[in-house]
Amino acid sequence: MKTNFYKDYFNIFFPLFFVFSFELSNSLINTFFISSLGENQLAGVGLAFAFKLFIIVTFSSFASALSVNISRAYGSNKTERMKIKIFIGFLLSFLFSLIILSLVWLFSNDILSIFNSNDEVSFYLSEYFNIWIYSIPLFSIISISSATMNSTGNSKILSIISLFGILLNIIFDYALIFGIEGYVDAKGVAGAALAGNYVMAIYSIVIPFFLYKKGLISFYYKNIPKLIIISKKILSLASHFLLAGVSFPISVIVLNSIVSNYSVETIAAFGLISRMDLLFLVVSSSSSSTINILSSKFYGAKQFSKINMTFALSNKIIILWGLIMLTIFFLFGREISSLFLTSKESIETFYSSWLLLLFGMILFGLTSHISRLFTSLKAPKYGTFIILFRNISIILFPFFISKYFGFFYFILSIPIINFITLLLALYLYSKHKKRLFSYSHK
Repeated sequence: MKTNFYKDYFNIFFPLFFVFSFELSNSLINTFFISSLGENQLAGVGLAFAFKLFIIVTFSSFASALSVNISRAYGSNKTERMKIKIFIGFLLSFLFSLIILSLVWLFSNDILSIFNSNDEVSFYLSEYFNIWIYSIPLFSIISISSATMNSTGNSKILSIISLFGILLNIIFDYALIFGIEGYVDAKGVAGAALAGNYVMAIYSIVIPFFLYKKGLISFYYKNIPKLIIISKKILSLASHFLLAGVSFPISVIVLNSIVSNYSVETIAAFGLISRMDLLFLVVSSSSSSTINILSSKFYGAKQFSKINMTFALSNKIIILWGLIMLTIFFLFGREISSLFLTSKESIETFYSSWLLLLFGMILFGLTSHISRLFTSLKAPKYGTFIILFRNISIILFPFFISKYFGFFYFILSIPIINFITLLLALYLYSKHKKRLFSYSHK
């Protein structure tokens, strides 16, 4: 049984890990290219990344809700119902993306005014942001396509497609940021935004086409009442994911708005931290998504003991990876940051802040696992409450602390909040564990 379990687990985890790793390498290379333009450019794009994260998490949250529904249908061999859910997921997500794009386009100046950075940083922020926003509908397509592939046993194919996409993005990044003499003009920060948009457009065609050829995408329009009933169920679960998920990038935007009041060196260091976060999130997101997919699949197949095994193994993986990262950055953090940052102040700010935040991310990763388990076992209100508590606290307390106690204590408050949230999550889990699994057996 354990042998089959580990095979099931790592058949999901490793393809997800490779996909997230490809995205990480792309982000770091993109950051390296932009950092060679100057710290003002890096700071501007770093602030824009907070909004990009908002869109990524928004559609990833909706896709996670859909993956729970797809995995349950897939695990119980309800193929027709699964295809209907996939169709509804694409339709709702794309319509939602058009609404978001319209709002962002109409209020872009108001959105950018959140940050109080200097004129040069604001210029690069606006230049990147006003091009990048047109990729929002593409995010919706890619998120749903990826969730569908992961939930239907096609993760390995997705990792191969992602690898080619990342290689293409690196080529586009270099060509459009620095130019190719006689062929392509150097566009700097604007080129970085354009490169991402072009590659995402290709992704948005290739992945859905693969799903169509596999027979996983079908168009349903005859039985409208059935579509409405399934749509309501998906939206009901999605509302929990969205409420918890969207609060995270909002908290990141607030944190970046606080940091924008500091020096360019501090903004640049914090912008690099936002990218280095991905080094941890590549494992954290893989383990959380594995819990999401496998627990829902085991729930549908009534293999309840494997749900506990999935949860325990995911926690061990995230703790081990966190300790490895803490060791590496404690020993070589300054040398690593000097590849991206030039001033001594930026490097020291990054080193002292990143170690504290990384410890906090380990705590938050464990908290996210508990939240995902609640959702997979049909108790999403507890998972939503845990994440909302954490993200609202992140919005309120660091703002107050930065105003009266300075930058160091502002950074220190984040892991403290993550620790308090983990204690809350553990309390709720221990209190409701028996009831959760008794529901699972019904």
